[in-house]
Amino acid sequence: MSIAKITLIGMYNYEPTLFNGIVIDSGETLNRETVVAQILAKCGEFETLYADANFMKFMVENWWTRWKHTFYRWSRALSIDYAPLENYDRQESFSRSHTGTEDTTLNISGTRSTETTTRGNSTETTSGTDGSTVNDTINRYRSAYDETTNPTLTDRETDAKTQNDTHSQTVGVTGNGSENGSITDSAEHVTDKDIGFTETETNRIHGNIGVTTSQQMLQSELELYRDFQIYAQIADTFKLELCVFVYS
Repeated sequence: MSIAKITLIGMYNYEPTLFNGIVIDSGETLNRETVVAQILAKCGEFETLYADANFMKFMVENWWTRWKHTFYRWSRALSIDYAPLENYDRQESFSRSHTGTEDTTLNISGTRSTETTTRGNSTETTSGTDGSTVNDTINRYRSAYDETTNPTLTDRETDAKTQNDTHSQTVGVTGNGSENGSITDSAEHVTDKDIGFTETETNRIHGNIGVTTSQQMLQSELELYRDFQIYAQIADTFKLELCVFVYS
């Protein structure tokens, strides 16, 4: 005598939105299609805990909401980048902050002297020549004792005198002038400098301390990834909560 039962695959065929409540949060590396496929692969032939499709859909969403953060942690743990053949990894980080300011004030002042000197010479020369000529002529006449008219010229003496006067006058004028002055300049330069800084030191010591051999650590690494298949673990959790183990 056969017993009718509603399997998970049968309910999924009847209600294709059965797993719509399984939603992967942004930033997580799990794949939704792989989760659903693994649940159907491992639980598809088992009877569902609830016969009503709508209520089963509600309980699937409730199951995922309660367990998803655990599944995320499993995924993150398996995604950690580490050295499988090392069992010691010590990291130290130190940060020291130094604060301070440097103020500098620079005063600059000075006086500039100016002197202007003017020198000039002026010479005026006046020259000229005054000349005069004087001609003296002496005529001597002789006449008979009884001659009363037209005496006879017997001798003539001519005396010519020329006189030249030269004069020259020079007038010189010398002038000197000077002008003195001073200009005072001053300036102030202020500098405010931040001399604070942060000093950071990072140390890391890692490797195998010798308690476990490299071969043993490698074997543990291989066994972990063989035995802990994250999608199979998620499907097993679903099976334990939402399926009835009835084998015909």
